[in-house]
Amino acid sequence: MMAMIQSLADCTVLVVDDDYYLAECTCEALGEAGATVLGPYGSVADVLVCLSHTVPSYAVLDLNLGSGPSFSLAREIKALGIPTLLVTGYDKSIIPPDIADLPCLQKPVTENILIAAVISLVRQDRGG
Repeated sequence: MMAMIQSLADCTVLVVDDDYYLAECTCEALGEAGATVLGPYGSVADVLVCLSHTVPSYAVLDLNLGSGPSFSLAREIKALGIPTLLVTGYDKSIIPPDIADLPCLQKPVTENILIAAVISLVRQDRGG
């Protein structure tokens, strides 16, 4: 557990998920792993307000914020250069080619798998 804490200690992670319970669990797990957490946010509008004044190091993003899969937010976050982990209940095959390079976990996801994926994203971003 100590390695995880050291891995996320200087990371700010944006959490976007409209499922309150899952979002809270994600935030709690990231916080316990040492990350500073932004959110959770359950709507595109709230995320855009957040991004207008704070740029996170990383993002954990659900593709369905209540009205079916949407890829515009993932595109916007990617365009800002923020490494992003997609977490979705949909099959990865629905993800458009322009964001298919983003790492993706399929729900349900355990906290350990989620944290390991975020740590992997951090290592990749830092060239480790």
